[in-house]
Amino acid sequence: MAKVTFDGSRVNFKALGVFGFVKKDNFYIYTTDILDGQFEMSVKIGQDGGLDTGVTDKLSGDEYVLHLTESEGAFVGAVREEYESILNDIRKKCYIGGNFDNTLVKKIEEYAMSKYGDCLEFLWEKSPDSAVLRRKDSGKWYAVIMTVGMDKLGFNSSGKVCVIDLHALPNRVSGVVDGVKFLPGYHMNKKSWYTIRLDGSVGIEEILPLIDESYALAVKK
Repeated sequence: MAKVTFDGSRVNFKALGVFGFVKKDNFYIYTTDILDGQFEMSVKIGQDGGLDTGVTDKLSGDEYVLHLTESEGAFVGAVREEYESILNDIRKKCYIGGNFDNTLVKKIEEYAMSKYGDCLEFLWEKSPDSAVLRRKDSGKWYAVIMTVGMDKLGFNSSGKVCVIDLHALPNRVSGVVDGVKFLPGYHMNKKSWYTIRLDGSVGIEEILPLIDESYALAVKK
């Protein structure tokens, strides 16, 4: 088994079951075939968040390790690509970035998980402090959570703040945006998205129904 570390991230144990992990004793285990069934990849996560991986040749039963070395070649490269793709997917869907050590973010993710079975997805490797919530049936986002500079939001401040972008109908957006509690959508279409600071300026009891509204709009048209 090979140890893997996702720097600046912590495991979201509630998301593991949704992804497909099965709890055995004190570990969470995930297995999947790769390279058209020639190999089986296993991922084991402990209660401490430690992650180990293994790749087994299904024909011989031997452990395969060349993908962990600097070996070149099309075959090794194909194994390595699928292996890394699965790990990246696990990181995006089952780990929380270190910059999201925010009480409201935790409550939002717990709510999305319990009501919709969704967890935060970290889609951008170069932006570990940005994540989305998306519907499973449509694949559409209904929330975007980011850490941004206060000055980017129009405030005279050099500090940073965690925010959430939510979707709404244009007339709803124009009616709710006040420049204080509800801001124009950051990095999104300002006609149909708006931004809320997750610094306590808006309470969680007010945010959760707005998440439901955004979820309802994230359907295929």
